Amino acid sequence: VLICINIVFVNGLSVISRTGQLSFCHAAFMGMGAFTAVVCSTRLHTPFPVSVLAGVGVSVLVAWLLGAVILRLQGVYFVLVTFCFGELFRLVLLEGGSLTGGANGIANIPPASVFGIALDSKLSFYGLAAASAFASIVLLIALFKTPRGHELDAVG
Repeated sequence: VLICINIVFVNGLSVISRTGQLSFCHAAFMGMGAFTAVVCSTRLHTPFPVSVLAGVGVSVLVAWLLGAVILRLQGVYFVLVTFCFGELFRLVLLEGGSLTGGANGIANIPPASVFGIALDSKLSFYGLAAASAFASIVLLIALFKTPRGHELDAVG
C-alpha cells in the first residue's frame, strides 16, 4: 500500500522535475489533501469519495494560489519559498491542536468505503491503492504525449 501511495507521490514530482524545477513543498500538498479528507470524514461525516475530492480540491486551490505567486521566481528563490511553505505547513499541523491532533495526529478515522465495500484491511485497501497507482502512471504517460506535456518539457 505504501509503495502504491509513493508511486502516486513520485509521479506528481516527475511533472515538476520535467520543467526543471525543484520543489520542497510537494509533501505539504499531499498532507493538505489527506488532512482535508480526514477532517471531512471525521467531522463532517462525508462519504469517502466526497472527502477525497474535497482533499484534492483544497490541494489544487492552494497550489494554484501559491503557484500564481512563486512561479515567477527562479533558481534558489523558488526552492527557498517552496521549502518555507513546506515547513510552514508542518508547523501548522504540529500546532493545529484539536483540528489536526498536533503531534499525535487524528484518531478514530472511519474505514474508507467505496461502492459499499469497506476497505478495513490492508488487503482490501491495497486494491484501491494499486488502482490509484496504475491510474496515475497511465495519466502521466498520456500527459507527456500531449502538446501540454511537450510544453512542460520545453520549459525544462
